Amino acid sequence: MSHTSPNEGPGPNDLPEDTSGPRVFVPPPLLPVVFILLGMLLERFWPLAIPAGPLVTWLGRGLVLAGLAVMISVGIRFRRAATDIRPNKPTSTIVTNGLFGFSRNPIYLSFLVLQLAVALILNTYWIMIAMPLTVAGLDLYVIRREEKYLSRKFGQEYDDYKARVRRWL
Repeated sequence: MSHTSPNEGPGPNDLPEDTSGPRVFVPPPLLPVVFILLGMLLERFWPLAIPAGPLVTWLGRGLVLAGLAVMISVGIRFRRAATDIRPNKPTSTIVTNGLFGFSRNPIYLSFLVLQLAVALILNTYWIMIAMPLTVAGLDLYVIRREEKYLSRKFGQEYDDYKARVRRWL
């Protein structure tokens, strides 16, 4: 029988291993894809076209590049921090530098930028009109779960980060 002094608490190796992650069951990229497809379907039956022109097309293309640049930047940050970017996997650290110094969810913002880009390139307002549904889906099925998980796992460190940096912009 071993004896433990009353002043000794559990050590770092005695904590249960985090294997669950935030329990995000909806792949986040699926949400904008679903609402883009819905917008395309609505456009087919009830056209609500954005006036076409080279400015609209170039703006759409520029937004595609901006959205992809954000995704690449975020991917690099996660890799450097040696933590998993997938929201259904455990995380080992909170990424707070780079774009995460301005928004707690820059990759989800990039999804919205890409959704707007697709709306402009396909010349349909329906995809833009569906953007609040994308935001609501991300908030309800992804962000709230992630934030609850990160608060539980990292405590005050994450709460301080939430107090400093806005959820979106």
